[in-house]
Amino acid sequence: MKTQMILASLALSIVMIGCGSSSGDSNTGGSTNNNNSGMGTGNNNGNTGNTRSSRFEPMTMNNNIIMQDKTTSLEWINGSGGCHPMAGGKSAQEAFDESEAHCEGLTFAGHTDWRVPTITEAQSFTVGMNDDGIIPFYQNPACPRIIGYNMGKTALQNTNTHNTPPIGTITDWATLNAGVRCVRDGATMSTSRFVPMTMNNNVIMQDMTTNLEWVNGSGGCHPMTSGKTSQEAFTEAEGHCDALTFAGHTDWRVPTIGEIQTFTVDMDMAGITPFYQNPSCPRVVGYDDTNTTLKNTNTHNTPPIGMISDWATLNAGVRCVRMR
Repeated sequence: MKTQMILASLALSIVMIGCGSSSGDSNTGGSTNNNNSGMGTGNNNGNTGNTRSSRFEPMTMNNNIIMQDKTTSLEWINGSGGCHPMAGGKSAQEAFDESEAHCEGLTFAGHTDWRVPTITEAQSFTVGMNDDGIIPFYQNPACPRIIGYNMGKTALQNTNTHNTPPIGTITDWATLNAGVRCVRDGATMSTSRFVPMTMNNNVIMQDMTTNLEWVNGSGGCHPMTSGKTSQEAFTEAEGHCDALTFAGHTDWRVPTIGEIQTFTVDMDMAGITPFYQNPSCPRVVGYDDTNTTLKNTNTHNTPPIGMISDWATLNAGVRCVRMR
């Protein structure tokens, strides 16, 4: 009852204020801007139309709001019921059964083919929305984490939302506050977001959504020297990227952890395995939010992909990036 009152109060408040896979092989490889589309930060929530992300598009159907992800072609439930809170204290199997029953029994926006997302889908959506400054309606006290199937679809895992940093961190199911955000498949996903390009006999991977260019080719990942302290690794990563001349460019830099996590997860979602996926680079590094230390994010070789951790003396590498 308390959770329902919180959700009802949240929805009313919003209405009142008017808020709306082997390495290298894949190398070649009527919407409505509704004011209830999301609770955004700044102007990036779609309410003004000035700085909205082109990846996410809110759409109203049958008086229900969905959020379309044009990168993955997935459609997500939005609106005040965007997150279905799971009953606290449930076992992993009980939570699994409840989430499946909720999504499979749902009729929303005229569709009945809703399902529980995979943990990678939920993570990509959560991180991508955060990167674009959009906070969807599931960001409420009842859903500090959202759930998804593991790789074998035999159990649930959690991924942190904006309310529970570090956002996108994946953990096994636990009896914590969490919710399920149902999803459905739209049109077949296009890989046109990621475009490989050869310049000066070097291969780069262009991300047409973020306008970033990434070093690709056999040297796409620069392995870090094992056993280094956090500060030593920081210095090595900066020194490598700052001194790099690649594809005719000299303005390469170390990515932020959000940039490299989004790239890693979304490339995996698109079925593309870039050249950094080699035994020397089971993890890739990026700056933390303050640009003062490094963090790691797992690659395809070290599931769960996209999981962020503090720097440790583990095998990791840096993948340099530049703005297009």
